[in-house]
Amino acid sequence: MNAKTYTPSLPLIFVHIPKSGGSSVREVFGTWFGSNLYPHYFKPKDQSMPPRRDFLGLQRNQEPAVIYGHFNKHRGFGVEQYYPEASQFMTILRDPLEMHVSRFFYAARIEKKGRKIYNAPKSASLEDFVKTSHLSMLEHFPRQVTMSNYRDIIEEYFLHIGFLDHLEESLNHMGRILKKPSVDTKIPHLNVSARTQPVSEEAAHLFRENHDLEYCVYSHARDLFLPRQIQKRLSLE
Repeated sequence: MNAKTYTPSLPLIFVHIPKSGGSSVREVFGTWFGSNLYPHYFKPKDQSMPPRRDFLGLQRNQEPAVIYGHFNKHRGFGVEQYYPEASQFMTILRDPLEMHVSRFFYAARIEKKGRKIYNAPKSASLEDFVKTSHLSMLEHFPRQVTMSNYRDIIEEYFLHIGFLDHLEESLNHMGRILKKPSVDTKIPHLNVSARTQPVSEEAAHLFRENHDLEYCVYSHARDLFLPRQIQKRLSLE
């Protein structure tokens, strides 16, 4: 478990990585932080960028604050572009392939409503999407992630990284760090899209080969933050 300590007098940033349970988690953080939760989202309807907050000024009321949302540096609203002084982060991760497949079906659902999402799939084939499309997971991290620094980035910046497949445990651990109430009820999974196509073994294998860095980040985060008893149980399954 990481030894990085939470400093309530400094704002927390929660990085909502798309298709990793962030909409569900935002409901919980909303109950924890109330009006001191500050959204950070691009608005596609009017193409407006997230507001830039007075980072240290958020703490003037002496109550802990969190800035919550998407931080994509390739789209101009990343952490370094908005809050380079930020030093404490949380996020939820998901198996990169599961995240990518979820994005494909989310895009299909949104397009049926006559809307578009950024970098929408160019093909109706899940196979093509998995084999060729860009995965944005690491674009949301506090700093540029490489094979030589990903461990340092995770350990230097993150108070905790949770996991969608262990969402309740992850949120309760975050609550303990932040001195917030435990999550007593099952967390609803919001913004879920139905899946109508399978992923072949060939496509899944190629995806993992093409995204070795993302899987290294995911594996190291699980080694560091997933409770040992869960890791032990998973190893026995």
